[in-house]
Amino acid sequence: MSNAIRTLPDAVPNGLKIRLEAWVKEYILDQDSREVVGWLYEWNTGERELMWKNGQREDVIYECHDQRRYSDIAMQ
Repeated sequence: MSNAIRTLPDAVPNGLKIRLEAWVKEYILDQDSREVVGWLYEWNTGERELMWKNGQREDVIYECHDQRRYSDIAMQ
């Protein structure tokens, strides 16, 4: 299963990059519970964007996507 977001390409004026795909770069975790409350995505254009599960939160920490993945595998 891919964690990428895809959009359909539109006409591109003057060769500007358009957002086609985004990948999870970091998980956004609640500082106290460590529950995933959002994700930091990086688009193919290099832009980064926060996406929240249930609205923006405060008191959060960021965890590298790869670190989380290795943690999840170790718990199985």
